[in-house]
Amino acid sequence: MIFSFHFSWSSLAEPGTLVVGKDAYFKRAEAHASYDGMEAGIIVQNEETGEISYRQGTLKLPGETLVGGYAEVFRKDRSHSFRMEVSFDEYAGKKKVLIPSGPRNPRR
Repeated sequence: MIFSFHFSWSSLAEPGTLVVGKDAYFKRAEAHASYDGMEAGIIVQNEETGEISYRQGTLKLPGETLVGGYAEVFRKDRSHSFRMEVSFDEYAGKKKVLIPSGPRNPRR
């Protein structure tokens, strides 16, 4: 079993939270025989033209606004990949949320 986590708390008045690190999920996926890689990146909007661009990685240039992110996972035993996109506003400032709720996370 693979463990990668840390303990986090925002104040002594509130109980702490056990946070699973993303590396734990990556290690678990890579250990699975059907895992066939992934792509992830950011979604940016050109401030001048309003054009939306999807970019692998995290490079944001001057004149662009970060509007979201995406991840796409590939499996050898599936004909279609699994892709998830999320807006920046949905996650910004929600440090206490471990698993996002609502329409973006149908598995919750």
